[in-house]
Amino acid sequence: MAELGQKSIFHFSIRGLTLITSIAAVGDAGDVGSALAQAVNGGDVGDVVVVATTTQQPPPDKSTTVTRLTSKTLDALGATKLNDIISVTPGVFMPQTGITPSHVTIFMRGMGELDQQGHPSVALYLDDVYLPRTLGANLDLLDIDTIDIARGPQGFAYGHSAEAGTINVHTKQPTDTLTETALVGYGSYNEVRSAAIVSGPIIKDEVYGSLAIEHHQRDGYTYDVTNGHHGNNLDTTDFRAKLRFTPTEKLDITTTFDATLDDGDAVLWGDLSRSTNPNIAFSNIDPWNKYHELGVSTVGTYAFTDQLKLKSITAYRSFDDYAAFDNTGDPYAQGIGLLGYSDVFVSQETRLAGDFQRFNFSIGNWASNEDWIRQGTNNGSSTLNPNPNLSTFLPVYTLANQEDKEFAFFGQGTFKATDKLSLTFGGRWNYNYQYSNMQNYSLGPTSAYKVTGYIPDQELLYAYQDYTIGSVPGGTTLNWIDNGSQAWTRFTPKVNVDYQWTPDLATYATFSKGEKDGGFDYRGYSPTGSSQLQDSLAFGPEVVTNYEVGFRSSFLSERVTLNGDAFYDDVSGVQLTTTDPVTLISHRFNAGTGRSKGIELESSVNIVPNLNVSLSGTYLDARLNHFDGVAAQTTYANGLVLNTTPFNGARLPNSPTWQGYLGATYAIPVNAPGQYLIGGNAQYKSFTYNDALNNTVNRIPDQTTFNGFVSYTTPDKRWIFRVDAENILDDRYPQWLAYTVQPKTGTLLYYGVFYNEPRLVVGSVRYVF
Repeated sequence: MAELGQKSIFHFSIRGLTLITSIAAVGDAGDVGSALAQAVNGGDVGDVVVVATTTQQPPPDKSTTVTRLTSKTLDALGATKLNDIISVTPGVFMPQTGITPSHVTIFMRGMGELDQQGHPSVALYLDDVYLPRTLGANLDLLDIDTIDIARGPQGFAYGHSAEAGTINVHTKQPTDTLTETALVGYGSYNEVRSAAIVSGPIIKDEVYGSLAIEHHQRDGYTYDVTNGHHGNNLDTTDFRAKLRFTPTEKLDITTTFDATLDDGDAVLWGDLSRSTNPNIAFSNIDPWNKYHELGVSTVGTYAFTDQLKLKSITAYRSFDDYAAFDNTGDPYAQGIGLLGYSDVFVSQETRLAGDFQRFNFSIGNWASNEDWIRQGTNNGSSTLNPNPNLSTFLPVYTLANQEDKEFAFFGQGTFKATDKLSLTFGGRWNYNYQYSNMQNYSLGPTSAYKVTGYIPDQELLYAYQDYTIGSVPGGTTLNWIDNGSQAWTRFTPKVNVDYQWTPDLATYATFSKGEKDGGFDYRGYSPTGSSQLQDSLAFGPEVVTNYEVGFRSSFLSERVTLNGDAFYDDVSGVQLTTTDPVTLISHRFNAGTGRSKGIELESSVNIVPNLNVSLSGTYLDARLNHFDGVAAQTTYANGLVLNTTPFNGARLPNSPTWQGYLGATYAIPVNAPGQYLIGGNAQYKSFTYNDALNNTVNRIPDQTTFNGFVSYTTPDKRWIFRVDAENILDDRYPQWLAYTVQPKTGTLLYYGVFYNEPRLVVGSVRYVF
């Protein structure tokens, strides 16, 4: 019978503080925030490790800025979801704009994908497996081992190409040590979190397994005065199982099965034209949502020698999502959309890594195939009016079926020329092929008509909500169908010079390129020929050329760290959805050239006994240098003037000029048994825009939030009592705005708005045995 470990844990916890100390740093200068981990975890120092490469890259990569967070750090911070952590990392921005809370949008240094359906600029990995879409990607952090956050172009030593950066989430591996964890918690708005983990040996020193399951729910905090119910709730369940096999000392194979169920409502928007109260909405739709995701992967590593290892990553992932979504807040739901998504993604990656005395390298290849389906029923009429009796309705059904094939070779090597000087060279050759089939159907009448009383005819739309994704419902009329295909190849290089002046000071300079995949637009909702043309036109990759210099430093035996970098990114083929000067229709295309330049600084100070202070700041200037079109404005009859296209010098979306963070944690030296902690942080980001039109009406304002906590740990470290407060001042800020007017007159139709979460105060108890 397998020997069992001695440690068993019962863990009572709930969603806690977003962050209580800065956990990001540039390069490998030291251990930022370790005082926090030491205080909360009873003296375990070194839980926050800032490295120059991810755990998937054994060769040190000092040209890549990577922040590493460990499981103990995440536990100390009370983080439960990915966006609890990433949003405060310098240069990283995650607006709350998903269809549901499980969906995320990630930007780094001003580059990202506005649409969670699109190909991301920031590559997200779970246990080495690439996630092709960010739908459902707000990952549960229950059994996390490490999270590595890399900024700048990636894809030279592993995985998929990425123009802006990567986030690599590693869950804990089962070992010969038996661990058992259970969580249950309660918080604001009847928030409930329950979970269980068991991990350990099946056959000692040979076969190991783990199971982890978590359920997280919370009542809605927005009241819909039209329908009389609360929206913006939570209802997610995550499951993960691992089977690890080590038949020899050289071979290590792990198969992972994971699943996510998100049955919470789609987000509920307000309407600023009717009320500025962030706690109420006016929509008359039922914002239902059903998101189901499944993943299976096998990661195998074979060590030829201690210096030479081969890794294989084989993965299958799929998800389906049904949602009723209205991002207008309009009580007549003139912009309602009933959406269905289906995705099947298969990938194979192979890497050979060597780590020798003066030279290390990683070479490999990548292959993937994705079948992506998007369907929707919506109002295809453009004749909308604030008076519902004057609006028209044109129910349409659209089906997009796209296939994406990618193949790549990559490699990177670092030569240690002297004890202080290191030179890194890398490259990636990438081939991407995409095929698109688009179909548009009318549901009933083929021309717009008026509906009295219930605008639009939602009963007709909802009648099609349960059919299989990818199928064409009966009783429809085909308006148009279109097919297209396109392929792209590209080589992207990387060069880095790193110099270690002293043990406490290093500098580096980097040149690299990265790209974001091209593709086809799939938003031709209208039955007209212009929508058919919109969906038939391919757009090319967005390419980033990165120039970066930085330094890493520490003082007073690493009790003080100061790190910084300055970067300049040239962006060609900027992907935007706007009016194309060639076709004169609005669609996604390569709209011009852009730039992103900035400075990132961060510091951690641990001089005063029992006190840890951390701060970080980002300056960013991300703009569209040149718009390959004619900048245009529309002046409406009521005198309103709005930009209808981007323009030279426009700010790129979701790129705040300033971001700042200040956090502190203090261990109170009281003359009583146990340990008492108090901590808090302030987070700031300056204004942003939803899109490159930069209209003032859609400007997201400056935002400052405060968070705090207090905790008590018993002398035997078995009990931890804690109270967390998120958004202490209950400041509510718009995260997305949709100002929509009637054509010609400029009369406001609706002013959709979605806000950040309200104040959340929670208490928790954890027991370890």
